Amino acid sequence: MKNNLVLGLDLDGTLADHTEIKLSLAKEFGFDLPAHQTASEVIKDIIPEAHYKEFQRKLYAELSHLAKKMDFVEEALKDIQSLGWNFILVSRRKTDGHASAQAWLKQHLPGFIPKEKIFFVEEDSDKNIVCEREGVLAFVDDQTGVLQYLNPSMLRILIDPFGNWDNNPPKDFIRVKSWHDIPPILSDLK
Repeated sequence: MKNNLVLGLDLDGTLADHTEIKLSLAKEFGFDLPAHQTASEVIKDIIPEAHYKEFQRKLYAELSHLAKKMDFVEEALKDIQSLGWNFILVSRRKTDGHASAQAWLKQHLPGFIPKEKIFFVEEDSDKNIVCEREGVLAFVDDQTGVLQYLNPSMLRILIDPFGNWDNNPPKDFIRVKSWHDIPPILSDLK
């Protein structure tokens, strides 16, 4: 019998913590930022568009191997797996960042996501196509802009470790501060 509990996962800012790399890289671009401004939906409005593409290229193609695991992610994935969930990864990465993403997963979270369940898309909206095809019941991402594209019947979980959405929490998503908060939410869907 096929297990139908499928959790979709984003990589950057969700499994991989690029905070320290972003802080260092931002300084190279002339920006001294506090950690909470490294969230993807915040930093893109700080670094001018003319520099942001190069910032992203360096981050994801050259430096992503330096990212740490998000706090509690491995423990949470083990707990979620014990509840009967399977994982897929759906990441918006340019082609030059695919190998580094796969290497990061192999090094930091080996055995959680089968290679054939790692998908890269060109546009945020394409994540929904993959999720529907793969039967995803819930998805974890660090960007509201991505979650809005996903089918509303899917449980959409926003991971917001810096509390950037404290004053204006999105109504359509479940917002968590940490991976520690996710297993109890998913246990209700068993």
